[in-house]
Amino acid sequence: SLFNWSSARWDIVRYRVQAKNFVSGEKNFIRKHHLWETEEGKLIGATLTENNDHDLVIIVHPDFEELEDRMFDWAEILESHSSKNIKTCVYAQNEKRQELLKKRGYKKQSEAEYMRSFDLSKNTEDIELPKGFTIRNVHSHNDFENRVNVHQNAFESKSLDLEAYKLLRQAPGYQIENDLVIVSPDGQFLCFCVVWVDDTNNIAEIEPFGTHSEFRNIGLGKALLNNVLKRLKARKLDRVYIGSNPEPAIGNRLYESVGFSDRRIAYWWGKDLQWNK
Repeated sequence: SLFNWSSARWDIVRYRVQAKNFVSGEKNFIRKHHLWETEEGKLIGATLTENNDHDLVIIVHPDFEELEDRMFDWAEILESHSSKNIKTCVYAQNEKRQELLKKRGYKKQSEAEYMRSFDLSKNTEDIELPKGFTIRNVHSHNDFENRVNVHQNAFESKSLDLEAYKLLRQAPGYQIENDLVIVSPDGQFLCFCVVWVDDTNNIAEIEPFGTHSEFRNIGLGKALLNNVLKRLKARKLDRVYIGSNPEPAIGNRLYESVGFSDRRIAYWWGKDLQWNK
């Protein structure tokens, strides 16, 4: 389904965003994850939290969309024991989900995220790096601290530390040759991304993508993105996706300048709950 998660997003949430909660088995977090099956044991849906912030994610097989109402019932009852409200993220094109939310008393709120894509049948640019700069993948343990440092700088967050980065590298879809960095002549990591390849569906996703705060607006991000596009074209993939925060997130202009189009906008929808603490 167009509106369900990619395999990359499953990996990223399980092995990065919420990896430490899964490892610790934090009870309030784990109980929000529920699988839905047919009587024959076929997996047809899941309810979960992505950010552990009273946010609800509903994943459902396209042939079983009528199950969504029951899934919301279950999730709202569970969340009402710990919160007075609940929210869920829905793409603007998902009209059926929006109609269901309106009937259930949800109200549309702010923009949540953008998802852009690039058609890999299109031409790409040849962009030269400044002299002495190189693009390569993360090689070994000796690179890990530098890789974590540039991530923390770019996102102004310590959430990805060495422990979290180790957990990320255990994800089924992670391949170290797709953990890419731009390196300065003195060995500093300045720009980075991880590319998640889905050979089954012939697509890829770039997440995360970032540039060191002191080296922005000199073409490094554009050079790395174009390098990624050439790598994926060589693998004969069809399309690559990249997500971003809403405006005025600094990455939006870069992604548009490289040719990532077909922007989809997701919105938060929220609802007050009858608290059952």
